[in-house]
Amino acid sequence: MNMFVNLIFCLIFKFIFEIMMQSQENFHSMTDEVQKLLTANAVLVATVAALDGEFTRFKAKRLELVDNYIRQQQAIKGATKQKRLDRAAAIQEAVQVAGNVYVYAVQANDQLLAENMSFRDTTFKKQRDTEILAKIRWVHTQAVALLPLMGSFGNTVASLAHFQQVIDTYADSVSGPRNVNVEKKTATRDIKLNIEELRGILNNIDRLMYNFSVSHPQFLSDYQNAREIIDYGHRRTRLGLFVELEDGVDSAGVVVVITKGTKSYTEVVRSADHTALFDSVLAGTYNVSIHHVGYQPYTGTVLVRSGAHNTGSAKLML
Repeated sequence: MNMFVNLIFCLIFKFIFEIMMQSQENFHSMTDEVQKLLTANAVLVATVAALDGEFTRFKAKRLELVDNYIRQQQAIKGATKQKRLDRAAAIQEAVQVAGNVYVYAVQANDQLLAENMSFRDTTFKKQRDTEILAKIRWVHTQAVALLPLMGSFGNTVASLAHFQQVIDTYADSVSGPRNVNVEKKTATRDIKLNIEELRGILNNIDRLMYNFSVSHPQFLSDYQNAREIIDYGHRRTRLGLFVELEDGVDSAGVVVVITKGTKSYTEVVRSADHTALFDSVLAGTYNVSIHHVGYQPYTGTVLVRSGAHNTGSAKLML
């Protein structure tokens, strides 16, 4: 069940990472690591009731934060999509009404009117909403003025009344983003509050975790490492490659090189965790080359994703 919940969180936050600012991405990457660690050690967490309660609050607040991010983005995207639909409907009706007036103008030998009414939906491409509105309103005004003469050309009182409704709907959509901006600001405010609340909860968890300083020092150390906020930079992230030697000898000092195009990074395996840590690399697929005296060289690839703690492993054979 926990694996399924973690998978859902990963999918949700993959979406969230794409829309948040860099500083927020760094913060959320940290909270993601904390949640994974505490979930994996839920049995230990449950032994300290206060810690278990704070962790429950922590998970609930992260879900609330996700909801606010989604609310923020849906408000913007929803208004934009609706405006696009209303614009298309208004243009379609304008082309139809103008076409009727055009035929009338040609038969009436009114060349100027025919020229002004000679357009198609492609005429409005790359035009601003205000320009489109002005044009279709002018079409409506001319059609209404000519209505007594248009009985046999398709324009009627009912059709022009519907055209006016479509124009009004489009006009409301054009001004809609101003109203949506209020919702966006509200969601943005709530997001900031959520982050501050999460920081407060984490401060409580930090202190409660010292209950394990004697009984489970590695758990405490892992938590403190997870709490570290890493500045990934634009599209940058962290990669840790665990290296094992076939004969079980300490792999400290093994040289690891990752390469992507002209970019190349070199790190040496640390004795403490047998890992070569690349703190700030661009996302993408890298070729991996590992060398150590007395062992066969290792080559392979590793996929580095933005906004995540990427890991990999390799074994050098004798």
